[in-house]
Amino acid sequence: MKTFLTISSILFACLCTMRVCAQNEVQVTNLPTVYISTVNGVQPYDKEHELRCRVCIVDGQTRLIDSATVRLRGNASMNFPKKPYHIRFDTKHSVCGSPASARRWTLINNYGDKTLMRNLLAFDLSRRLEMPYTPFGCAVDVVVNGDFKGCYQLCDQIHVHKNRVEVDEGGFLIEADAYASDEDVWFTSAKGTKVSIHYPDADVITDAQKNTIKAQYNEFERSAHPNMDLETFLRHFLVGEISGNTDTYWSTYFYKRSTSDTIFTGPVWDFDLAFENDQRTFRICDHGDYVYRFGSTTGDMRNFVNNVVRKSPGQQRLAAIYAYYRDRDAISAPVLVAVIDSLENLLAQSAEFNFACWPILNTRVHQNPRAGGSFAQEVEWVREYIVDRIAWMDRKLNYTPTGMNDVMSTFTPVVSKQLRDGRVVILRAGAVYTVDGIRLE
Repeated sequence: MKTFLTISSILFACLCTMRVCAQNEVQVTNLPTVYISTVNGVQPYDKEHELRCRVCIVDGQTRLIDSATVRLRGNASMNFPKKPYHIRFDTKHSVCGSPASARRWTLINNYGDKTLMRNLLAFDLSRRLEMPYTPFGCAVDVVVNGDFKGCYQLCDQIHVHKNRVEVDEGGFLIEADAYASDEDVWFTSAKGTKVSIHYPDADVITDAQKNTIKAQYNEFERSAHPNMDLETFLRHFLVGEISGNTDTYWSTYFYKRSTSDTIFTGPVWDFDLAFENDQRTFRICDHGDYVYRFGSTTGDMRNFVNNVVRKSPGQQRLAAIYAYYRDRDAISAPVLVAVIDSLENLLAQSAEFNFACWPILNTRVHQNPRAGGSFAQEVEWVREYIVDRIAWMDRKLNYTPTGMNDVMSTFTPVVSKQLRDGRVVILRAGAVYTVDGIRLE
């Protein structure tokens, strides 16, 4: 271990004292490294101005190089010393094994998340609960104009695109969003919720389309159930509650296809304050109610969620979905702790470099309720939270193991698909099942 630390320290010192030239672009740690070099070395400085740049991603023996633009992204996170970035390649690329081949990508800075893994953990939860689409995320190191910037998450941009949010012409992608008024196209609902319209795109949407989307959302918000896909809403809810995300309903995505009136919830997004990382809600498991009841919500979202999870059929279906995945060991404490262990090992070397660059382990930043003094302690607190939270959720939802022994009794990774009628089905071993394990002919 001492040898590793010495080698790491020497390499990091080199990164700090010399600028990395294009011909010397190497993979800094075991993680892929993203190099961004802007024209004349100008640092990205806001969300509006896209700077021309060259991007090189070094991932083992693979080297992706393309011209692109870069700007800052985010809301509160944009004000941190460690900046988040948005990249737009000149041509489409699949990066680091991503499902989507696209031009637009985000680099999430994880400044206040000293585990550097909270978004990745939440995305893992989303996949375990078989949301139709979970954003791609990959831990990377980032170097901008020769300066090492730390450990980031290279992630999908949430927009309409193949292998991202797949919405056809005539559908929409919207977001109940506390920051909606900063977007190009947005409206305020009848109940006072600000909503951003992300699709159709701002440069092509008509007033008639905007008015139709607003009317559809008002109906959706007023009645909650008739046009709602309950399955995606409740799975999205469970990701937020298991992770203890205080921002779940501060920013919530919804989408609709042209072929039906059904409105789906998702994808999940923005978990830097989750897993017990918000002083305003600390300690989450000491509260007797769900975190959305005392966390951050925008507009009328708290009442909206109440109308789903506190009434029939949402209340009963929520318990059934939770029990289904608990019985199959998809969301047990030991399984989720194993994911944390794996990510800790993956991130260890990059974390050392990151906190040498940003020495904040002994300081509370953003909404941190405490400072652990080490990467290992920060991760340990997430382990402890998960163990407590699963036990809390079991009590809240009156979960009792059923000892399932049918064909679906052992959880293994599966492929889920959304049918045109809105149902989510599971593809396994050449057969198709409903999420309740019923085989479809």
